[in-house]
Amino acid sequence: LNSDGSVVGLDGNSRLQFYNSIAQQLFVIARHRNHISVMNAIPLAENNGVFSYDFSVSLDNAYGGNKAQCSLENGVCGMIAADGNADGQVDNIDKNEIWLIQGNNHGYQTSDFNMDGSFDINDKLDYWNPNSGKSCQVPN
Repeated sequence: LNSDGSVVGLDGNSRLQFYNSIAQQLFVIARHRNHISVMNAIPLAENNGVFSYDFSVSLDNAYGGNKAQCSLENGVCGMIAADGNADGQVDNIDKNEIWLIQGNNHGYQTSDFNMDGSFDINDKLDYWNPNSGKSCQVPN
């Protein structure tokens, strides 16, 4: 998952390739380290052998709509941050058992809710606070 939201192969550039036949409708679930998982709202459509989907243009592009995604800067939609323990819920566990404990550490931490490499009050105020109580909309 690139910082611009695109999903690419392990080399960081190429498209993902799958060698299975698609016999029915295709849905994709995107998971990211401390964000709530998201799934496309409508089946992917094929165009010249390529399936693509853009979650970022509308909250309604995610299954569950505004409960599944949030509005970011410049009208772009994105995944909901601050699920520090990756259980599909942004709750007190993420704040008390992840953010508070990891907040003094450095490096790649799930408590870095805004993913800027720093663990500070902004992670809590700007990401945990507004997202607290939100949960994953992907069906089981």
